Amino acid sequence: VIKLPSIAKIEIKEKESVPDLSSIILTGDGNLMRNQLRELSNKQITFNKEECNPLCDKDCGCTSLRDLPKAASDGLTLLAINVGTPDNPIVVTAGTENYIISATGKTVHKSHGRGKSVVYLRLINGDRLDTFVQKNGTPLPNTSQGDPSYDVTIGNTRITFVKELSSANPHWHVSFRAI
Repeated sequence: VIKLPSIAKIEIKEKESVPDLSSIILTGDGNLMRNQLRELSNKQITFNKEECNPLCDKDCGCTSLRDLPKAASDGLTLLAINVGTPDNPIVVTAGTENYIISATGKTVHKSHGRGKSVVYLRLINGDRLDTFVQKNGTPLPNTSQGDPSYDVTIGNTRITFVKELSSANPHWHVSFRAI
């Protein structure tokens, strides 16, 4: 275990001490992906809404993990193990869903969709995720909206975090890349 001196009780685990991520099956079944993530993270990851109905294309009000790429599933698992706890899991509040909102005629997300390694995250209680990102991340230039950005590497995954403060529900906009 690699102990991080700047953060009490937050540790990045070495590659050998995390689960074998090769068991994740890439699937168009969002519920199967959710179950795999819960199991591999020891229930340190959860979801704010039900999986999307594959036939829904407008006003779905759901959070999907259908066709989530491997870099994202691996990164979510590693992040959940390092930051979440069973009592305070990481919450995925947006995933690969990309339905139309009837009132505006626009898609619910500009950067999300099937096959894209982008999710929104938050914790149920506390600022453990904020602390982890800010203490372990390399600061990047702020976005055009002034939101702070960071890169964090865990194992073979580079994770880019943008703290979207300008939205109605502040959250971390997170993208994953295998390295």
